[in-house]
Amino acid sequence: MINVLELFVAALLTLPLLLWYALYIVRVKMHGSKWRAVYFACDVSTIFFIGGAHVLIYEIWGLSLFWLFIVFTLMMLALFTYQVYKKDEEVNAKRAVKNVWRLNFLLFSVGYIVIFLYGLVFHWLDQMAF
Repeated sequence: MINVLELFVAALLTLPLLLWYALYIVRVKMHGSKWRAVYFACDVSTIFFIGGAHVLIYEIWGLSLFWLFIVFTLMMLALFTYQVYKKDEEVNAKRAVKNVWRLNFLLFSVGYIVIFLYGLVFHWLDQMAF
């Protein structure tokens, strides 16, 4: 049973784009609103893009940068909170976390795709070099 769970988690970390698309389709079928489905799919799949980027970086370069991802996220949260406080003088913590989480989706999804393509090309060129 644990092996099946490990395979499932590994598949989700390996293919977060498919997870995002599946979540989007299911949410549209259930509720009809396409924008709410996009937001839902982004919110749920962000953690898998973060994990997938971590796994790819570890496999390609042998570096574990997960701690750096956490520090980066906390720094973004502090920056967002400070910016909102300066502008409005009232901070909505839930909104700040949601904004940082969605920015993380954008950064890590693009980062995941770039690292994935880099790894693919690097592996292909390595195989061609004999």
